[in-house]
Amino acid sequence: MEMGLSPIVCIAQDYIQGKTVDDSRLRQA
Repeated sequence: MEMGLSPIVCIAQDYIQGKTVDDSRLRQA
């Protein structure tokens, strides 16, 4: 993996994980 892509991948993973958590919270609410 290129160093230039690492930060983008990390941000993308955080966004996906955060979106998944928000969706699960909305479903439980």
